[in-house]
Amino acid sequence: MIDDNVAQELLYYYVLRHYDVSLLGSQLERMLIAIKTGKAGSCWQVGGGIVMKLTLRSVIIKRV
Repeated sequence: MIDDNVAQELLYYYVLRHYDVSLLGSQLERMLIAIKTGKAGSCWQVGGGIVMKLTLRSVIIKRV
């Protein structure tokens, strides 16, 4: 398992590269907690028009 700080950086650069949205540290923190503890089928509005949906095996991040 990777360190939380590294995971947040990976999320930050993924969202920045694919959607050109810069998320705040608190948004990244909530995003990581949701990935770790969220239930499959739940949907989260992260901020900046970014939505994250959890499935049984993956996380879907998209811009709305």
